[in-house]
Amino acid sequence: VCAEAGDMPGSCQALNNVGNISMVRHQYEEALKAYNESLKLSRKSGGKSDEAIALNNVGNVHEAKRDFENAFACYNASLSIYREIQERVGEATELGNIGILRCRTESYKESIGSLSQAIGILEEIRKTAPGEMKIDYLSSVLEFYQWLTKAYARSGNAAEALDTKECSSARYLAEKLAAKKNGAELAPVSSADFRAAMDSDTAVLCFANASFDRMELFAATKEGTAGFEIGTSAFIEKIYARFGATIDEDDKTRAYYGYFSMHQDVTAVSVNREDANKVKFEKIINYYRNLLLDPYTRTRSADGNSDFEVISKELFTLLVSPAQNIFKGKKRILIIPDGVLSIIPFETLRDGDGRYLVESHDVSYSQSLTVLSLLSAREYGTRKHELLAVGAPAYERHEAAPENTHGEGFPNEAQIRTALDARTSLRDAYDALGKGEWGELAGAKDEIASLRSTFTGAATLTGSDACESRIKELSAKGELSSYRVLHFATHGIVIPGYPDLSAIILSQFKQEKNGEDGYLTMREIRDLTFGCDVAILSACETGLGKFSGGEGVIGLTQSLLLAGANGSAVSLWSVNDAATKGFMSGLYANAKKGTNFRDGLSEMKRAFIKSGDRATPYFWAPFVYYGK
Repeated sequence: VCAEAGDMPGSCQALNNVGNISMVRHQYEEALKAYNESLKLSRKSGGKSDEAIALNNVGNVHEAKRDFENAFACYNASLSIYREIQERVGEATELGNIGILRCRTESYKESIGSLSQAIGILEEIRKTAPGEMKIDYLSSVLEFYQWLTKAYARSGNAAEALDTKECSSARYLAEKLAAKKNGAELAPVSSADFRAAMDSDTAVLCFANASFDRMELFAATKEGTAGFEIGTSAFIEKIYARFGATIDEDDKTRAYYGYFSMHQDVTAVSVNREDANKVKFEKIINYYRNLLLDPYTRTRSADGNSDFEVISKELFTLLVSPAQNIFKGKKRILIIPDGVLSIIPFETLRDGDGRYLVESHDVSYSQSLTVLSLLSAREYGTRKHELLAVGAPAYERHEAAPENTHGEGFPNEAQIRTALDARTSLRDAYDALGKGEWGELAGAKDEIASLRSTFTGAATLTGSDACESRIKELSAKGELSSYRVLHFATHGIVIPGYPDLSAIILSQFKQEKNGEDGYLTMREIRDLTFGCDVAILSACETGLGKFSGGEGVIGLTQSLLLAGANGSAVSLWSVNDAATKGFMSGLYANAKKGTNFRDGLSEMKRAFIKSGDRATPYFWAPFVYYGK
């Protein structure tokens, strides 16, 4: 159609699209044919931008075919054009492509130079991006940060590699925290400064490039920083040789893979080995997580070891063993996960003797070193009250939502954001997603009662008082910030496809009261004002969310920290009421004796491991601690 109309730019775009489809299918000769035709047309029409795009695409094909010499030539030619027409994003793209290729060909010094230039251009452009569009710009530069991290690591500079990783980790969250503190522009903390402030009993394990065939692990202590490159191919081959059929057929794995994947499922197209391994690694991690959800039964192989026991030990060998000599003798391990590793509790990984990591170390988490540094610097002084416990809300069955007035395709993300901006009810959106009815939490009443008995004078909101309007009223009056600890024993919901709908579920009334739908969403939580050392959500799956490149998992945890909590304890899956009550009662009893909540969480896990009837990870592993 474009050719018949004499639309050369349109023809170039159409040919590029054809080439892109062939690239996804790894049909490189077909892709090269389409891109070269686009290049020919662009030169004929004199469209410099179209010519640069076509050259870039031809370079991509040569790189995929490992014809690096021709790939370099194409990227450099495209770079010259972008500089000629002063197209800064294109210039950055080509500098980044050249930097990545330099790293792949082991020219690390040149790689570092090109990638640093690319990142500098895109970071300058990002400064002018409005609001949450900064996340989109960060996603565009993330790949360059990842390869720059790898280039520094492979050149033997672990500290600089960790600093580079830090520049892209949870940046949007860190920028929001910095702005709330003093409105200043964020300056990511250096690993040297962070180590200087560390205590001698702590080790940091920071992961990078978990989606690569070879990821990075950085181990930092007061004494120094070490880096390790971890290849996953042998691990994947070993696990798939033994459990592959089960992993691929397991219904639960398929369900969770849809939620917690950074990559498309590429089974429908021709794939190369590296792409296939990315998907297989994610499936293994999701399968392992699903094994943790089973309180008792384990699929056993001929040698008597369960799937869980085998994979747990293999993951320990892969992810933890390389740094064992670094953190040996340390009391605490701070984990900074990357990508799909965010959905598993490292406490459950077992060493060669069958001991869980948490049996020898207190384990906690952070989105980044910078985020933890900002939280550590945030001091509230003495609070007027010790604890506010909100739980066992009233969940009345409500009337069906009225006829859709939001437009075709409801709910979609744009419509949800419009409703959130207008602060209108979203009950019909939850109804449409099958998340509109909630049952009573009988165990939550006992949980709240136990907390009240542990902390004399603790304030509680239960039943119909455990509602949105009451929480927002306390925040508006400045009373919510007067509690040292906030505890929510309610339902919780995480919707990765619509992250803005992730919420703490408070009282639901047949007819909405005070204009509130009963869903305290991520955005509404961020708008509250806390002043607490820790916010604890004993609700199910409140530690999950949507993957977003360098931001990691975007969910309720970030919202709690932005509201003012210095730490948060959240859950990775749902546990029965009796176990949750027992865990939380023990946690608060230890806190009453002076143990901080971060270390207290690990103490309770060890107590459960020794308990016998609740020793499996299902009962104790879902609760993880992020923050100060």
